[in-house]
Amino acid sequence: MLSYRATLDVPSATARTVSAWLAAHRRWHDIRPHQRAATPWVQAVMVLRWLNGPVKFFV
Repeated sequence: MLSYRATLDVPSATARTVSAWLAAHRRWHDIRPHQRAATPWVQAVMVLRWLNGPVKFFV
């Protein structure tokens, strides 16, 4: 299980793999690599949470 402000029923290996894909994509395509607000890990967890089911955003 992966815990990040909520528990996702996604294996940690999946999050690591998606994070590695995002990091590789950033290395290849980013012109200014230090302009991102989220790390590849945080972005991967957000995407996995979004793909996992209905998302409720509270502003």
